[in-house]
Amino acid sequence: MKSGIKILRLNILLLFLLLVLHFRSIAQPPTITLHDVVNDAAFGIAQLKWETSNPGLAGHYFIYRQVLPSGSFVQIAQISNTRASLLNEYNDTISSPYCTPTNFSYQIRFVADVNILDNAMSDIKNAPVPLSDINSPVEVTNLNVSISSIGFPVLTWTPVSGDAIKSYEINRFIDSWAFYSNASPNSSLYEDRQAPNICEKSYRYIIVVVDMCNNRSAPDYEKMFVKTLKLDLKQPNACDRVAKLSWNSHEIMPGGLGGYKIYRSDEGNSPVEIDPVLPKDTTYDDSISFVTGHTYTYSVKAYSADGRYTSSSCQATWKSNLGLSPEVYITQASVEANSFVRVSYHIIPSSVVIKLILERSDNGTTNFQPVDSLVAALGSFVPDDHFIDDTTARVQTQSYYYRLVAYDDCNKTKSYNIARSILLQGFTDQKTNTLNWNSYETWNQGVERYTIYRILDEDPSTIEMLGTTDPTRLSYVDLLSGVDPTQAVCYWVKANEISTTAISQSNTFCIPKDPILFMPNAFYPDGINHLLRPVPKPAFVDVQSFKMTIFNRWGQQLFETTDITTGWDGVINGQNAPAGLYTYLLKYKSIEGKEYTKRGTAALVR
Repeated sequence: MKSGIKILRLNILLLFLLLVLHFRSIAQPPTITLHDVVNDAAFGIAQLKWETSNPGLAGHYFIYRQVLPSGSFVQIAQISNTRASLLNEYNDTISSPYCTPTNFSYQIRFVADVNILDNAMSDIKNAPVPLSDINSPVEVTNLNVSISSIGFPVLTWTPVSGDAIKSYEINRFIDSWAFYSNASPNSSLYEDRQAPNICEKSYRYIIVVVDMCNNRSAPDYEKMFVKTLKLDLKQPNACDRVAKLSWNSHEIMPGGLGGYKIYRSDEGNSPVEIDPVLPKDTTYDDSISFVTGHTYTYSVKAYSADGRYTSSSCQATWKSNLGLSPEVYITQASVEANSFVRVSYHIIPSSVVIKLILERSDNGTTNFQPVDSLVAALGSFVPDDHFIDDTTARVQTQSYYYRLVAYDDCNKTKSYNIARSILLQGFTDQKTNTLNWNSYETWNQGVERYTIYRILDEDPSTIEMLGTTDPTRLSYVDLLSGVDPTQAVCYWVKANEISTTAISQSNTFCIPKDPILFMPNAFYPDGINHLLRPVPKPAFVDVQSFKMTIFNRWGQQLFETTDITTGWDGVINGQNAPAGLYTYLLKYKSIEGKEYTKRGTAALVR
C-alpha cells in the first residue's frame, strides 16, 4: 500500500516538471526597443529612451556607448529595474576626454537577477549630431578659510568627484575679484603666503573649478565667497578696564555657522577658551582683573553647527599698564629769550593724559597757582614730549618753582615733580665781577655742571664761555681780563643734567655800573666845540631818561632839552648870549633805572 502511494507521488511530480518545461519552451524571451537618440547639443547631452516587453522582471540595465566609427562599446552606466514601467530613460552628459564634437552610438543590455534566459540586448542607435563636453563642472563644497598659527590664510574644500578636473583657480578680492593662483586637481588645501597685512584687513576668496576641457564653474561671487576673520582689539584703559573685541561676521560656514569662541592667553601660556558667542554677535567684552605688566593675547574662532569646521582670526596682543598712573616728568625749566620760562616735560606711558596745567610757586611748598594749560583735542591726548611757557614770569628778579598737574583719560588728576628755574645775579668792585645763582631743581639724574657765558655790549661776536663749576658751587668770579671798563658786561648760566641732554638756562644778567657822563667846562659857539652838551657816547646811561637845563648867573632858565645829542648853542631868544659862566642841571637814569642828578658850570667863550 505504501509503495503504491510513493509511486503516485513521483508520477505527479514528473507530470508537473513536464508541464513547466512545456510552457517554458513556448514562452517568448523579453525584448528591448531603443528609440532614436535625441541630442541636446547646447548642453552636451544625449537623451536615451527605451521600452521593454517584460517590465516586471527584476534585473539591471547596462548602458553602453561607442565612439564612431570604429570604437568599442564601453559601459557608461548601470540602472536597477525597480519599477514596472514599459518606458525607461537615461541622459548621457558628455565629459572629458571628448572636448571636441564626437559621434556616438548607444546600446542597452538587460541582465535578469534570476534566469539568464530573461537577459536581453537592444539594437544600436546613433546620436544624430556630434557631442562634446561643454558643461561647467560642479562647484567645490565645504569651502572654508582660516588664519594659520603662523599668520597666513588657509583655504580648504572638498574636491570635486566624478568629473575630470584640471585645476582649482583661487580668486581673491582686493578692490575687485581677480585670479590669484592655481591649485592642483587633487588638492583640498591652499595657503596664501602672499597676502599683505593679513591681520589688518579681511580677505575674501572664491574657487573656480576648471575641467580637462577647460570648462569653468560659475560660482555666485556675491554669495559663495569665504572671508577671513579680522579681529580688532580696543585696549582697556584705566577707566573701564575692559578689553573690547570685535570682528567681522563669518559669511559662509560649511554646515551653517554655529557661533564663535573667544580665546585668551596670559604671558604666553596656552590659550584658554573664555566664552562662546552666538552666531549673530560679533563683539565681546573681557573684563577680568588684568595684571599690570602682563601681556594678553586674544583670538576668535568661528565654528560650524556640526563642529566639523572652524575659522580662526589672527592674534591681537596688548600689554597691561592699567595699574600705572601716568608719570609727567619735567625735563627742564629754562629761561627763553631772556623774557619767559619754558617748562618742558615727558609723559609715560604714552597717550594717557588729556590735560596738563602748569602751576607756579614762589617757595616751592605752598600757594601753587595755575599760569597756563595744555588741553588735547576731543578724543585725543596731549603730546608725550612738549612744553608750556610761563610768559608772566619776571625772569630778571625772581626764580620760580613749577609743577605740572595732569588729568588722565579717566579725568583723574595728579601732580608731579617740582622744577625750579635759575635766577642769576651779581655785583662788581670795578676790578672783578662776582656772579651767584640758585641751584636748578630737580632732575632725576642731578646736575652735572654749571657753565658760565659772557657777552660784551650785546655783541654776539663777543660771546665767550668763561668756565664751568661743579653742582655744589653756585658762584663765579670774572677777573675782567682784557675787558674795557666802559663796555657793558652781561652773563648767563646753563645747567646740564647728568647723562642726558637736558639744559636749563638762567636769565641774562648785566653787571650794574654807575653811569659815566662827562660835560665840558667851556664851549665856543663860533669854534669847534660850539655846543654845550655831554660828551658823545656816555656809558651806562639810559638816554631815554636824559634831561638838561641851562641857567644864567641869576638863576633864570635859558634852555632845556631831553635829547642827549642836542646841546645849547649860546643863543637866547635869537640873540647871542654874552661870554661868561653858565650853570647846567642834568637829570638821568642808569640802565638799571637808578636816578642821578648832576650840576656844574661851563664857560661860554666868544
